[in-house]
Amino acid sequence: RRRGDELEAELARRVAPLAEQRRAARATPADLAALLPEAAALVVAEPLAVALHAVNLAGSIPDRVLLLGFGPIGALVHTELLRRRPDVAVTVVEVHEPRTQLARAMGADVVEWAHDTWPLVIDAAGYHGSLNQALTAVAIAGTVVLVGIGHHKEEVLPQHLVERGVTLRGSHGFTTELSDAVAL
Repeated sequence: RRRGDELEAELARRVAPLAEQRRAARATPADLAALLPEAAALVVAEPLAVALHAVNLAGSIPDRVLLLGFGPIGALVHTELLRRRPDVAVTVVEVHEPRTQLARAMGADVVEWAHDTWPLVIDAAGYHGSLNQALTAVAIAGTVVLVGIGHHKEEVLPQHLVERGVTLRGSHGFTTELSDAVAL
């Protein structure tokens, strides 16, 4: 955490003159990166910390994982799964073509709908219906980690959780993972 605080303080110190010179204009990410190359680490650190927290909540990583969504958080979750367990087989549910191309390029198997069961399902999408898709796709005694925030009501049958012994974990933000993210 200390290194992240130091980078934030240094970035703030270097941005102050820019803010004075460009009151009417906003600094771009490129402006910030030019002021402090280490700032790029800070830009990625927070979403990476969110991904690290989600993977931490998942516990041990099984040999097969289903990942719903391959946006910024989903891509970082995928990267962290592979960093921790290089032999993990990750299947991604994603329908947006640029994201499916990225997922494939990063070694994931991409499908439009999950028709199998997995011991671990991570919902990094939060679209309407993704929670129920995750609960349908998780294996008996498996774990579902919700990191994608949906802003809609989902109807969940307690039967999906209880009779199948499913563990459901909500992952909001991060706790101690920011310093780990900066270090990576």
